[in-house]
Amino acid sequence: MGLIARKLHWAYWMARYWAMDKYATPCRRAVLVAALVVFSVQAVALWQAAPAAIAPGAPRGAWVQVVIQIALLVISAYIAYASRPKPQVPDPVSGQAPETKDGKALKELFGTVWVDDSAIVGWANGTPEPIRKKGGKK
Repeated sequence: MGLIARKLHWAYWMARYWAMDKYATPCRRAVLVAALVVFSVQAVALWQAAPAAIAPGAPRGAWVQVVIQIALLVISAYIAYASRPKPQVPDPVSGQAPETKDGKALKELFGTVWVDDSAIVGWANGTPEPIRKKGGKK
């Protein structure tokens, strides 16, 4: 990887970090504002160009084609939205409790050590019952 490629790679990852991690919300706002500005400028340009005088001999029904294309765009977007795959809700999985050996002695470890043999001391349900006591004095 050459110097230019490394610098481009660094610039790409910094832009990705800023846009996706550090400044995600401000970047999304900036993109939205930029899109709205572009849309507004294009709408104003179209509004100003619409009543322009048509040259003699030029086709006069071009705005009809624009309206048809916009209608087709809206219809195709609706069809794409309606026919998108629905997300499947995963079924809850029952916990598979590991089997323990009765009478197996537990090791007492002190300090930082590496243990090759694992021991499962207990297994509990992941959904405990809520505490229903009042927490004040009597």
